[in-house]
Amino acid sequence: MLFAAGEDEKLISVEVSGDNAIEPDEGFSVTLTNPANATLAVASAVGTIENDDTLPPPILSIAPVHAQRAEGDTGFTAFTFVISRSGDLSTETRVQYGVSGAATADDFAGGVLPVGTIVFAAGSAEQLLSIDVTGDTRIESHEAFAVTLHDPVNGTIATGSAAGVIFNDDSAAFSIGDAPARPPRSDAGAWERSWSHDGVSISHKANLDDEAEPFTDVLFGSSGSGVLAGGDVSAGDLGVSGQTLPSSSVLQEIDGTEALRFVLDEEANQITFQLSRFLRDDDGTGLNEAGRLQLLDADDDLVEELFFYADQADGTKQISLSLADGFKQAILSAGAQRGEDFVYGGYGNADSSGFGASPFATNGSLHGSDYLVDSVQFVSGSVDMLLV
Repeated sequence: MLFAAGEDEKLISVEVSGDNAIEPDEGFSVTLTNPANATLAVASAVGTIENDDTLPPPILSIAPVHAQRAEGDTGFTAFTFVISRSGDLSTETRVQYGVSGAATADDFAGGVLPVGTIVFAAGSAEQLLSIDVTGDTRIESHEAFAVTLHDPVNGTIATGSAAGVIFNDDSAAFSIGDAPARPPRSDAGAWERSWSHDGVSISHKANLDDEAEPFTDVLFGSSGSGVLAGGDVSAGDLGVSGQTLPSSSVLQEIDGTEALRFVLDEEANQITFQLSRFLRDDDGTGLNEAGRLQLLDADDDLVEELFFYADQADGTKQISLSLADGFKQAILSAGAQRGEDFVYGGYGNADSSGFGASPFATNGSLHGSDYLVDSVQFVSGSVDMLLV
């Protein structure tokens, strides 16, 4: 540094590089040395680089812990979620939360949708949120809901929503039919009582594919008939009288293009049939009898389909089909699926893995799939509660 003649002051400028690093204030000194034609009175001065960078606000996220649970029948069940905070934890953070979704206020404690505030004290990285769900015995669908974070103070939201599911654990069931018990023939009206219930109506038709033919109500008489209007019960088991493709001496067996239909007043979520005269290795053919169960919704649309095969030497078979979204109708027919086509009366193959053969005649007798229904059970609500 040079002072010209007559100068008594000079300004020293020290350039400091800017950055965004978070660091303490930093001191430094400027020191004068080696004066010429002068002496040093105060040779050093101190400067301070003040940090002007700050940590970003902490990051908030929510995740489910125990958030998919059965609601219970009474009291409250806690559905838990964890809210985590990362980053600068040196100060307090607050965030609001609320609940929304298919679940309604009645599903939660106090009959209101939960809302509230989560407070993180300085140093806290995690908070557990408990949402109390009210137990009941109503039969209802599983109900989803979401807990959503909003309006943070000293924080930003990374994951703002987490899902919970209230599983319905309530169910109601009723059965029709009386297998394996059989009412005595002397008990007038016993079979009708056995197969009647206010919650379901039963009908049939001779040709399921004939759109012009209506379904007609079953008749609970036991006398056989060669026409569809005959009695539809054989020794207590239900079928379809009249044979469009006769393959048995039991006129009531479901065979050929016949169909037996159950129409429910209210949606059900599971149906279980007990069948009889459903034969493995039918008449020594090496083929297994087969059938089809179709479930329809309230709009008559097909919503589920099951193909089943005989596998018991005594001719019995239990089949069960569940549908979480529910169904209003169930239709049984006899036969097997071949590619995209259903072959009425068709057999399953020897290992019941698929189509075996179409109905066929030998020695003047027609062979084909046929069976009777011993009993039916319908379940509404939680099908997990049913033991079959």
